[in-house]
Amino acid sequence: MQAGNFNAAYASRAKVEYTPQAYVFVEHSEENSVDHDAEFEVQYTAGRATGAVRGSYRKTSGGNPDFGERVDAQVGNVELMMAYAFTSRTRAEITGRYTDRRYDAEYAFDSKESSAQAYVDYEATDKTHLAAGLGAGKLDVVGVDSAQNFQRALLRMRSQITSQTQFTAEGGADFRQTDAADRITPVVQVALNTAPQEGTELGLRLTREIQPSGSLGGGRTM
Repeated sequence: MQAGNFNAAYASRAKVEYTPQAYVFVEHSEENSVDHDAEFEVQYTAGRATGAVRGSYRKTSGGNPDFGERVDAQVGNVELMMAYAFTSRTRAEITGRYTDRRYDAEYAFDSKESSAQAYVDYEATDKTHLAAGLGAGKLDVVGVDSAQNFQRALLRMRSQITSQTQFTAEGGADFRQTDAADRITPVVQVALNTAPQEGTELGLRLTREIQPSGSLGGGRTM
């Protein structure tokens, strides 16, 4: 269910999505399961200010490439965003994010990650936004004494190609401090979403990101 304007980056809107997925095995019925995928977003614009809260919850029980076998996993995420337009084309945006990952396995490493990012967004044209930002965060892995601190430098472009099609590209570098060594890793996210007709949505997403490893207790690139 959704309402509002999803074609503009800072328009008022609301959305709730839920998708269950059932797995039934002809053999080994003890592996039968129901996975859950839920998301929500509420964004409101008043004058020059925009505020948003977004969240997601995913419960999966299928094969996990991190472990090489079936493992029950739960990932919860919540995000808060505030933006303010200083001029008709320039605004500042601050986003805070918290992610909790848990696994139903004694040998797995649960983790909690918190981060914040600040952008300066410029409306280059009526359909294209360009932004530059800095971020910082902390990754805590259960059972690991030291935390991973990281900082990021990012560039972002959002383009409304047509009234039904949006393109977003974001990339930069992740500077991460760990016990083993300091690392610099490129991070990239590209997304194309389109609604060719009412009731139909198509999306393509390509990502190179750092995610905590549930089997090794540290970060890995995906």
